[in-house]
Amino acid sequence: MIHTIICIMILWVKRFALIVGLAIVVVACEESGEIGLDLDPKRGGFSAKYYEIPLRTSVLQMDSIFTKGHPRVLVSHFSDPDFGDLDATGYARLFLGLSKFEPDSLSVYDSLIFNFNLTYQYGPRDLMLQQIYVHELEDTINNDLKFSWDSTAYMQDPLGQNVFNLAGLDTVWIDTVLSIRLADTLGLRLFQGAKDDPDIFADHNKFQRFFNGIAMVPSVANSKALGINLLSGDSKITLHYHLPLDTVGKSYSFNFYSTDGYNRFTAFYHSIKTNRSGTALEGLIDTNVEYDPGNGNNYTQSGSGIVTRLSLIPLYQFLDTISEIVVNRAELVFQTEPYEEYLSPPGPMQLYVIDKDNQYVFVNGRPKKLLDEESQGNELYLKFTQDELTGIRTYSGVISVFTQGLISDKSVDSLLVVRPYNTGSTVNRFVGDNTTVVIKLYYSELD
Repeated sequence: MIHTIICIMILWVKRFALIVGLAIVVVACEESGEIGLDLDPKRGGFSAKYYEIPLRTSVLQMDSIFTKGHPRVLVSHFSDPDFGDLDATGYARLFLGLSKFEPDSLSVYDSLIFNFNLTYQYGPRDLMLQQIYVHELEDTINNDLKFSWDSTAYMQDPLGQNVFNLAGLDTVWIDTVLSIRLADTLGLRLFQGAKDDPDIFADHNKFQRFFNGIAMVPSVANSKALGINLLSGDSKITLHYHLPLDTVGKSYSFNFYSTDGYNRFTAFYHSIKTNRSGTALEGLIDTNVEYDPGNGNNYTQSGSGIVTRLSLIPLYQFLDTISEIVVNRAELVFQTEPYEEYLSPPGPMQLYVIDKDNQYVFVNGRPKKLLDEESQGNELYLKFTQDELTGIRTYSGVISVFTQGLISDKSVDSLLVVRPYNTGSTVNRFVGDNTTVVIKLYYSELD
């Protein structure tokens, strides 16, 4: 009698020696040579099995997050019951518009308006009044990389402020344009500067020396993290003026990016400061040092660098109990703890490889991520789903090939961290029960 097993992907391990096939048909017959794996057919066939392997989790504070280059800057004074306070200040350099600013000598200044595209809010839905101050930068923003621990000094007195009522904007992702009138002292300085020396407004470098840019600072009375898309065409600072006899006013807009027709150049970022006093994470101080909150939970937060660390030692321990195994599928699964809707978890999350010192492993200058095994080389995004019957919310992703590599070579890196995809421009967070973090292993074992 012939027994046939057909798998889309079978990972054969005999004493941890690996043979990979995209489609393998294993036929149990009378002669072992017909199989090609030197198996003794008298030993029996395969037994399909399933096992859940709980992983060991802890929390890490990774190095500062890269925040320059994202379309969105954060302006935040937000308190999270599990992660503590998170304050973010945005910094931006201005660029000249496409046309040259040449106001007529008789023209009259009217106003200076900062319009911005608000695309993100995170925080309590019952506290909708939020205030933003705009300050002038004391220093320019250079072209260096900017991280969440960086900041640029700004002048004490604000250029302007406004209080915004976000009532009716009851989702995290929004799309609305808000405005702040800036001080006439600045508007007149820009306006008169263009009259006195038009070359300043014809050369980006000269203009940067004339005006450094702005800081966007939240009020200490705020309760939300706000995200401003400075690459939007709606985000600009516009100077309004008119000629004495004109019935229609004129305007000139400064942008937050420049373009050469092919590329866009930006100079904005945000800083982040946290205070975790009174939370389970208040002892999480040092970067890249494993931390146990002591309450059986794991934590991940965008923006702050807090990630969940996964140790795969339990997987090794399980595999050591089996001498000959065929791995059909390995899936990482973990659940969220119940949460208030305004504290929604991140969208897609990714798995990064770290070394024994809890540092990212770099490949070609970039942190190493796990790839999507079901779409040929794309990055793996852990999918977020909610069970319609139980309401349980889960992240999951297939890691069969990665598991294969660990089985065949125990010297490879065997630590992972869970990190949100858009970690530089949001503050969404995740709290999970450690007991729900498992690898679901579908495998076959020789009888």
